[in-house]
Amino acid sequence: VPLLSSLLAAASVVGVSGSRAPSPASRSVCRWAVRQLAPSASVVTGCAPGVDALTRSLVPSARVVRASAYAGTHPRG
Repeated sequence: VPLLSSLLAAASVVGVSGSRAPSPASRSVCRWAVRQLAPSASVVTGCAPGVDALTRSLVPSARVVRASAYAGTHPRG
Protein backbone atom coordinates (compact mmCIF):
# COMPACT_ATOMS: atom_id res chain seq x y z
CA VAL A 1 0.00 0.00 0.00
CA PRO A 2 2.80 2.54 0.66
CA LEU A 3 4.06 2.06 -2.91
CA LEU A 4 0.58 2.60 -4.38
CA SER A 5 0.06 5.62 -2.16
CA SER A 6 3.35 7.11 -3.39
CA LEU A 7 2.48 6.38 -7.00
CA LEU A 8 -0.90 8.09 -6.69
CA ALA A 9 0.60 11.06 -4.84
CA ALA A 10 3.14 11.58 -7.64
CA ALA A 11 0.65 11.30 -10.51
CA SER A 12 -0.24 14.47 -12.40
CA VAL A 13 -3.25 12.90 -14.17
CA VAL A 14 -5.37 9.96 -12.99
CA GLY A 15 -8.28 8.24 -14.69
CA VAL A 16 -10.90 6.68 -12.41
CA SER A 17 -13.66 4.38 -13.57
CA GLY A 18 -15.26 1.16 -12.42
CA SER A 19 -18.42 -0.72 -11.68
CA ARG A 20 -21.83 0.86 -12.11
CA ALA A 21 -22.87 -1.04 -8.97
CA PRO A 22 -19.78 -1.02 -6.74
CA SER A 23 -19.59 -2.93 -3.50
CA PRO A 24 -19.00 -1.03 -0.25
CA ALA A 25 -15.37 -2.21 -0.38
CA SER A 26 -14.93 -0.78 -3.89
CA ARG A 27 -16.39 2.53 -2.77
CA SER A 28 -14.00 2.56 0.17
CA VAL A 29 -10.98 1.90 -2.07
CA CYS A 30 -12.07 4.67 -4.44
CA ARG A 31 -12.32 7.13 -1.54
CA TRP A 32 -8.91 6.05 -0.26
CA ALA A 33 -7.29 6.39 -3.70
CA VAL A 34 -8.70 9.88 -4.26
CA ARG A 35 -7.38 10.98 -0.85
CA GLN A 36 -3.86 9.94 -1.94
CA LEU A 37 -3.84 12.29 -4.94
CA ALA A 38 -1.90 15.52 -4.89
CA PRO A 39 -4.14 18.59 -4.79
CA SER A 40 -2.76 19.58 -8.19
CA ALA A 41 -3.58 16.24 -9.84
CA SER A 42 -6.06 16.23 -12.70
CA VAL A 43 -8.75 13.57 -12.47
CA VAL A 44 -10.65 12.14 -15.45
CA THR A 45 -13.74 9.99 -15.00
CA GLY A 46 -16.84 8.91 -16.84
CA CYS A 47 -20.49 9.92 -16.83
CA ALA A 48 -21.88 6.61 -15.56
CA PRO A 49 -23.41 5.83 -12.16
CA GLY A 50 -21.40 3.93 -9.55
CA VAL A 51 -17.66 4.55 -9.29
CA ASP A 52 -17.78 7.34 -11.88
CA ALA A 53 -20.51 9.15 -9.90
CA LEU A 54 -18.63 8.66 -6.63
CA THR A 55 -15.48 10.08 -8.21
CA ARG A 56 -17.40 13.09 -9.53
CA SER A 57 -18.75 13.74 -6.02
CA LEU A 58 -15.30 13.41 -4.44
CA VAL A 59 -13.53 15.49 -7.10
CA PRO A 60 -15.91 18.20 -8.36
CA SER A 61 -13.17 19.50 -10.68
CA ALA A 62 -12.83 16.12 -12.45
CA ARG A 63 -12.99 16.13 -16.22
CA VAL A 64 -15.98 14.02 -17.23
CA VAL A 65 -15.75 11.97 -20.41
CA ARG A 66 -19.25 11.40 -21.78
CA ALA A 67 -19.68 8.27 -23.88
CA SER A 68 -22.49 9.94 -25.82
CA ALA A 69 -19.98 12.43 -27.20
CA TYR A 70 -18.40 9.57 -29.12
CA ALA A 71 -21.60 8.04 -30.52
CA GLY A 72 -21.15 7.02 -34.11
CA THR A 73 -17.36 7.33 -34.07
CA HIS A 74 -16.79 3.57 -33.92
CA PRO A 75 -15.79 2.09 -37.32
CA ARG A 76 -18.83 -0.21 -37.16
CA GLY A 77 -21.21 2.65 -36.42
